Amino acid sequence: MRLRPNLCWMTSCAVVLFYATPSWAAGEKSGADSFEAEYRLDYLTGLSGPLKNHWHHAGNLDLRFGVDAAKAWGWDGTRFFVHAIANHGSHPNDRQASTQGIDNIEVSVNTARIFQAWGEKSFLDQRLAILFGLLDLNAEFQVTESSATLIHPAFGTGAELAQTGKAGPSVFPLSSLALRAAWKFNEKINWSTALFDGVPGDPAHPHGTHIKLGHGDGTLLITELSYSDKATEHEVNKLAIGAWRYSSRFDDQLDTDSAGNPIQRKNDGFYVMGERTLWKASVDGSRGVDAFLRLGWASGAINQIDQAVGAGLLWRGPFASRPKDKLTFGIAAEHNSHQWRIAERVASRAAPAAEISYELSYRAVVNEWLALQPDVQWLRNHGEAPVNKNAVVIGLRFDFTY
Repeated sequence: MRLRPNLCWMTSCAVVLFYATPSWAAGEKSGADSFEAEYRLDYLTGLSGPLKNHWHHAGNLDLRFGVDAAKAWGWDGTRFFVHAIANHGSHPNDRQASTQGIDNIEVSVNTARIFQAWGEKSFLDQRLAILFGLLDLNAEFQVTESSATLIHPAFGTGAELAQTGKAGPSVFPLSSLALRAAWKFNEKINWSTALFDGVPGDPAHPHGTHIKLGHGDGTLLITELSYSDKATEHEVNKLAIGAWRYSSRFDDQLDTDSAGNPIQRKNDGFYVMGERTLWKASVDGSRGVDAFLRLGWASGAINQIDQAVGAGLLWRGPFASRPKDKLTFGIAAEHNSHQWRIAERVASRAAPAAEISYELSYRAVVNEWLALQPDVQWLRNHGEAPVNKNAVVIGLRFDFTY
């Protein structure tokens, strides 16, 4: 199955939907349909490192359309969702040449595609929900709300999971078919499990949307048990533990069999994470300070990164006069496995023990459709070349929403 939307078509659809369907955007169509459009544009340059004195950009258009089938057609417990994206840019991640990159909306190939398209049906008084279709793994697993505004990719999907598979897991900008089951024990405890196609899209055809269930792709199984309890809608209080495994086997980075072929090993890992509101600056909880922490592990025999950690603080409404603004500070560190470092040294390449990224970001809400976000990142031990070892990157994100 192959779909090939292009950037011009996607942009035209966005303009038409902006002005022709206000009832969808406002949720006025009997509450059945919803439409959202968002365009983010980043400009980045370096005060030091490979981006010094050079500006680069990355842009991403999101179009999201959802249907509550219970309200639209009387299909109880059923909903549908479609999410299309289109990207462009000058590839600042490639120029920085670090393992995790510096911008979470950059893509390796500028194109437009259907990123998510799924249907979900609930059973047993809404306790069990079954979903099938194209699904973003990071929309439901390894999610920390407090890190959402940060631009560095490591604060999205954990680096130890993002690196895995033959073409990465089912995360931005490529998704794969998935079957997900979610069970609600009560209002606070939830358990979700999903089975993904092991290779998102079609690596041989990077443009457009592709669903290719090829022989040898295997599957990715992921499960997460979470506890969430909020005193108010603005606060966070979440603990979660998750684990994942691919059905396919992967080459060991060092060990070989008697014929000299790499030994095939299982690719799996697990993570723990939590976030909590530390301080409330307003009675309703809309202003305050949240903290997040995430730790992840992956097999070091076959992966470059065997441990990753992300942590930080989010200050919601740092000024009473600007309650919707957000100030976020994050630290992300990725530890390179012993096996990978040996393999790199054998190949006469530099092999740092870890990469560390610090990010400070301020998201200023200008009005209901525009936010501006200045950002600064300090990168340590990024890339092999000496010029990449340490760098300071500054940038500005324009976020237009409808």
